[in-house]
Amino acid sequence: MASLLLATSFIVVLYSMGLRAAYHNHLLCTVGAFLGLAAWPQFKSELYWRVSNNKNTAQTLALLDHSQMRGKPMLTEDPALAIFVGGIPAMVDATTILNMARAEPKKLSPLLEEIKHAKYVAIIMDSRDANLRCARIWPKEVVYATWRNYKLVGVTSGNGSKQNVFLPLKIQNSPSPPIGR
Repeated sequence: MASLLLATSFIVVLYSMGLRAAYHNHLLCTVGAFLGLAAWPQFKSELYWRVSNNKNTAQTLALLDHSQMRGKPMLTEDPALAIFVGGIPAMVDATTILNMARAEPKKLSPLLEEIKHAKYVAIIMDSRDANLRCARIWPKEVVYATWRNYKLVGVTSGNGSKQNVFLPLKIQNSPSPPIGR
């Protein structure tokens, strides 16, 4: 579709070049079509991720719903998953925690202890932070503590990005293969 628009616009531009003041609009359309083609691969991959992630989110919801989460705290940026499975969202503004941890690292200790002792029945965090072990949104210490004490069991969407879902290592009967990796 974008290629057809580009070709059509280009033909119109060439035809109308000699007409007074007409070529400016057509030239802008052609430039817009070129820019649209340049963004297409990124749009296509984003669209694929969103469509496939709906399936992963449904699987993750089913997993969490069967994991006896009702009435228990879940550490998450986006409370939707916790609410859907009857859990209690321990909602986090991860970026604020990241900034506070940089300013006063000792203030992070209570949260790290809660993660160490698996106080949360699930932790849902940004996939880039979790997979790359970086501090883009979550402090590295929280990411490392999560990987040491929790097991990756699925992916979902939240806050407009891919999120990893972790359950405590101590939970028996958690599935071996992660969902939607």
